[in-house]
Amino acid sequence: MRKAIYALILILLVFGGLSFVYISYSSVSIRLENLGISNVEVKPNLETLYDVLIGNLIGALLSVVNSIDLSAQLEISNPSFIPLYVPSIDYEIYMNGIYMGNGHIDDFSIPPQSSITKEITHRLYRNQIENFDDLALSIVKRNGYLDVKIKGYAHIIFLNIPFETTKRINVVEIVKEKIKQKLAGYTPAGSLGITDAYWVANGNRVYSVKPSTLVHAFITITGNPNYDGEVTVTVKQDNKGLPDTTVISRNYYVSLSSEQSRTVELTFTPEYHSYSRGYYIKVSWSGGSWTMESYYPPRLSVIKPTPIYTYTPTYTPTQTPTQVQGTGTLYVMDAYWIANGVKVTSIPENTVVTGYVIIQAVGGSYDGTVTLKVIHDNKGTPDTITKTQNFVVNLKSGETYDLTITFLPEYHWYSRGYFLKASWSDGSWTMPKSYPPRLSVTK
Repeated sequence: MRKAIYALILILLVFGGLSFVYISYSSVSIRLENLGISNVEVKPNLETLYDVLIGNLIGALLSVVNSIDLSAQLEISNPSFIPLYVPSIDYEIYMNGIYMGNGHIDDFSIPPQSSITKEITHRLYRNQIENFDDLALSIVKRNGYLDVKIKGYAHIIFLNIPFETTKRINVVEIVKEKIKQKLAGYTPAGSLGITDAYWVANGNRVYSVKPSTLVHAFITITGNPNYDGEVTVTVKQDNKGLPDTTVISRNYYVSLSSEQSRTVELTFTPEYHSYSRGYYIKVSWSGGSWTMESYYPPRLSVIKPTPIYTYTPTYTPTQTPTQVQGTGTLYVMDAYWIANGVKVTSIPENTVVTGYVIIQAVGGSYDGTVTLKVIHDNKGTPDTITKTQNFVVNLKSGETYDLTITFLPEYHWYSRGYFLKASWSDGSWTMPKSYPPRLSVTK
């Protein structure tokens, strides 16, 4: 009798464990993010292009567009309390309900209660897709809108979890911008045309990369109708609120006719900065210039480095900045929250928020590590750390540095909201206890 009871308990434990694993894996969700259309290739037909710009969008989409690049990011979330291993994902792409192709994502793991992003890129050629004309007509009928649907299965051990996610974009302005560039290329003798510009990393075309990845910028130029002279090709950093900076620049001498083209290459290593959107290409020559479209893509974005997470409860009373031995003092000049490009002090739950803490070195230079934390302000229980990120700073006296940390706030009845805390060698700063400046969260 006792053995039967033990066996029953063992069976229940095994069944319970398997049920827990099944529920955890089946909770995986996949969402389409950052959808973009870029590298729109159009035919260099002056009469047709001009006809399109004055309103004949059907002509544009049916007889001008040769190919496009579709780029997107799939955000894969694991809300469970255990890490999950996903051997592969297979998916199909539909545009306005029309099948456009399929793809595959190799194995990866997702930490508990977190998300990862997988980038997918597909180049769609008019002459290789049977339904390309149907797609063009559907875009016109929808006033320029394109509904991109990605559906498929996440293959997880003994499960095939289906997913389907859709996002809408307006492609008319993107096509118009490309056509305007083509028309601008039809200029008098002694000018250049840019027929292609793109980024390559690890042998593949890319639109976003991790910091310190070696990137090759390729630019194809042609005489329009001819050109003989010097050309300057530059990769620039696209800064927010600051002048753009040159990363690398090269001069070339070219002699080209309209039937000739030349591809030049610049190689650089991009960096991530909170004040920068990414990178773009600019080409200048005698009497003209060309700048990569202002969209992302085709401009190159840099993925923010993965921060260090910790969930250890902590509480430290506010301290004033202290003198670091042999250096100056760190002083917090300002601190605030940004969501959707604007300052906020209250936000609906599950809205991405970035906390900013602006520090300055005073009384001398400072060289060391600064730790920035987002802390959950709990009622009646110890506060808990939501996210931690470390920064290595080297500041001269008077110089400032923006500490940034991005997270997804949650609403809980037992919490007042969130606050920021910065700490360094022998010193720390904690956001004042009032609301604001602390961040409150609404349902």
